[in-house]
Amino acid sequence: MATSQGVDVLKRCGFPETKWHGLGLRLGLKKSTLDVIEKNHPYDVSRCMTECLSQWLGRVYNVDSRGGANLDSLLDALRSMNETAVAEELKHHVLKEIFNSFYAVLSQTLCDPFPIAQSLSAEHMLTQEAFDRVSSANSFILNQRETLLTAVREAIQTDPNSLCTFANVLCEISSNKQLGQAILDDISKYH
Repeated sequence: MATSQGVDVLKRCGFPETKWHGLGLRLGLKKSTLDVIEKNHPYDVSRCMTECLSQWLGRVYNVDSRGGANLDSLLDALRSMNETAVAEELKHHVLKEIFNSFYAVLSQTLCDPFPIAQSLSAEHMLTQEAFDRVSSANSFILNQRETLLTAVREAIQTDPNSLCTFANVLCEISSNKQLGQAILDDISKYH
């Protein structure tokens, strides 16, 4: 994640930039570093927030002792500041973006959509209605694939953790294992 992206996402998720100093401390930055940022950019909390995240992403000082510059560390820092709603929204945003980044490939190469739908239904990820839409889709694999991906997208919108379930189910079907593993690999980059 680039610094500007991180700031934008945190803003969209509701994090108040005025709390940048506390966030920096919880991410493992030294107080002296944060004081220099504040001195260099007085009264510009947006710039201070950007510089704080830049230092964190650069892994300076105690960042690695706090888990490194990754999503889990950021989520932990937000939660420790009682910004739980922001942390959950951020996690959901990242997982949705991962699914969206794979959507084009999935819509072209996903194999065996009906067995996937069965497994996802058994995992309670798909509603009965969504499963019925996939099973009643025209027997053309493209229609089933598109219907399944729409149902998966809906499930991820409701519960972004469903992306892990979806990827694990893909890994169980040999023709989709590589896709499932690629999704899991992307998820692990942030954890």
